[in-house]
Amino acid sequence: MQTFASRTMGTVHQDHHSLAAMLGALKMVIARGPQEGVDEFFRILRAMLFYVREFSEQVHHPRESDLYFPLVMETLPNAPASLQRNEQSHVNAVCELGVLQRQLSAWQQYGASKRQSFETAAVDLCNRYLAQIELEEADLAALLTELLGNDAEGPQRVPSVAHEDLALTGARAKNIDSLTTGPEQEFDRLYIDITHRLTQFVTPPSGSKSLPSLGN
Repeated sequence: MQTFASRTMGTVHQDHHSLAAMLGALKMVIARGPQEGVDEFFRILRAMLFYVREFSEQVHHPRESDLYFPLVMETLPNAPASLQRNEQSHVNAVCELGVLQRQLSAWQQYGASKRQSFETAAVDLCNRYLAQIELEEADLAALLTELLGNDAEGPQRVPSVAHEDLALTGARAKNIDSLTTGPEQEFDRLYIDITHRLTQFVTPPSGSKSLPSLGN
């Protein structure tokens, strides 16, 4: 039977994977550029920025602040400095994502002169957010070791969540249907919708050169 601590850590770990996958895919779409599908390009980027900002602000950050950080504070001796860093990064990320949404609208409205400023800011934010997730995963692994021991069941840290694939597995889809309720289901449905639209957007026409997979 899962304890409150293991369930909390497992949920935070899944949040990190979802966010890392979306941030990695966002960087991939920016690098690819609009090419022929300009309208769909902007629709996908808007949806991805919306997902990362709103899921972070409404679900992930409150979950960490209310449930996960108290576990860290009680267990890890260096918790106060770590928590202060994480809380401030939450505030900064949400604010910067709002700026990016406005910069994307400016690019779409005013044209190529606004493209570089958006791309530079977006890639920089994605890299910093992914680095923050890696730091939090290190805290998660330390907490898991302290609370449950190296051989206990719980969320297993992967080498780098920064390379998480956005593709939706059958197991993930089943978990979405059975384990989430309320507002989280809306974000899960948005995640699935973005995944499907992104797959169509990056799939080249028959006979053309293939694009790299989303996990690269």
